[in-house]
Amino acid sequence: MKHLNLKLVVVITGCLAVALGLAGLGKTGATAAAPATVLKPKLVSGSQVPPALSHSVEDAERLMAGQEKPALGPRFIPRPTKIGAALYRSLKIQGAARVPQTLRPKGPQALLAPLAPAQILGSFNGLDYLTSGRWNPPDTHGAVGPSHYVEVTNSRIAMYPRSRFGVRKSLSLNSLFYYWSSTAFDPRVVYDLTWKRWVVTAATFHNGVNQPFFIAVSKTSNPTLGWWIYRINDPGGAGNFWDFPMLGLDQDAVIITANVFDGGDNFIDCQMFSAAKAILYNGLGFTMSKFTGLEFSTQPPLVLDQNPKTFLVSALVGDTPPAIPQVMLYTLTNSSRTPPTLDGGATIDLDVVPEGYLIPPGAPQPGTATLLDTGDGRFINAGTQVGDRLFQTHTIGSAYPVPHFYEFDTATPGVSKWGQFYASDSSYDFNASIAANANGDVFLTWTSVDAGSNINAEMRFLGARSADIPPGSSYLGAGTLVFRSPTFFVGQGSPVERWGDYSAVTLDPLDANRNTAWLVNETVKYPAVWSSRIATIRLP
Repeated sequence: MKHLNLKLVVVITGCLAVALGLAGLGKTGATAAAPATVLKPKLVSGSQVPPALSHSVEDAERLMAGQEKPALGPRFIPRPTKIGAALYRSLKIQGAARVPQTLRPKGPQALLAPLAPAQILGSFNGLDYLTSGRWNPPDTHGAVGPSHYVEVTNSRIAMYPRSRFGVRKSLSLNSLFYYWSSTAFDPRVVYDLTWKRWVVTAATFHNGVNQPFFIAVSKTSNPTLGWWIYRINDPGGAGNFWDFPMLGLDQDAVIITANVFDGGDNFIDCQMFSAAKAILYNGLGFTMSKFTGLEFSTQPPLVLDQNPKTFLVSALVGDTPPAIPQVMLYTLTNSSRTPPTLDGGATIDLDVVPEGYLIPPGAPQPGTATLLDTGDGRFINAGTQVGDRLFQTHTIGSAYPVPHFYEFDTATPGVSKWGQFYASDSSYDFNASIAANANGDVFLTWTSVDAGSNINAEMRFLGARSADIPPGSSYLGAGTLVFRSPTFFVGQGSPVERWGDYSAVTLDPLDANRNTAWLVNETVKYPAVWSSRIATIRLP
């Protein structure tokens, strides 16, 4: 395999050192450039997290009746960005008007072998704007287990029987956490295939005294029964804002990262801590050894095997074209110990079109001038790590928002495969999430909209066998249409309406070959009402 543009940054902080760099793989002739400025991870003294509160979902439902208050009109969840709100909004509007819809920047065009359409086994409506408490955006996320599908949105959690028949549990996240002083937002949920536990995380707004962050762990594989509830006050430091918390798992630990901002809109750093599953899954107290100084939105993975190294990545996307597009890599070891070890960071050179490695423009919709927010180029969800491979996806672009897929080779190290996927030459595609199985087969879901073709926001799926994705660069395809929204979305009437902020695709634990996936993504119910759709997909 040929690797180009090798860059390595060595950072030593205390006993932390990195000896890992990644090479870009793609077109030849790229001009070498100095690596991006590295934020050095720093281990800070650990704070003590008390033992978890123990309660059942039935207890939460009973208490909810007396504590939960009705929604009082529309509510909005802010999302700080690395470049500030004013510049971010300007880039979305300017970008959408920059290029006629009939033009599309052509990326890698090594087409995959024709794939049979994925089989849609079923789909149903999930939570929506009204049932979630009238919050925007939804932050749709979910995971499938052996008996239930669990969906979380801003302020809400729902537990659906896999058969979609029977009693569905739906309650506020505040009720699950036994906390009502401020609203829970930015939720995530994963199902631990090895330990057979559910993990739910969410931040809350500052309550006038502190900003609590919650970790909930089910006591069994059944999410409708008992839970352990952890509360961590001011995880980003007193007076700071802990935002967009991200959730990953390796063989021994639960891994949390989040962006930290000051009291205004100014990015400080991304921070990380990990906690041993043996402690969390038994409700015990622990010492939170935290690393500060990571790059913006450093994303932990879901690790499928016993690899002692866990790789976290951050996409170094900005408002101006970089000389060489890059990703920052961090290596976590001893994740369940106090303290763990975090080595970072090393840059991964990505040989994508440099002018395309940008915060993508907003997406026009048919029938309205309101743009959909396509994000800021960060990795929005946990990727999958299996063996020496790490799979991730994000959306970038200057003329069109284009989701990009990466398969990082952590042993060589290098980038073995990367590519683009989008519905058509005139579509705007974004809000992509990824999962992979032990064979390296990939499962992708995303949002697509095409104003010129009168197509409202769609939920799409693409699955590809590892053997069908050639080394180097590829156009992965248009995928399969799962659901098309019946109308456009104007939300609160903003020129750029928030969408996402993320989606999720997870593998079915009851499929021994891991060829079946469950998806959740945002859809539109009425012009001012978002909804969500949950679907089951099987690779041919």
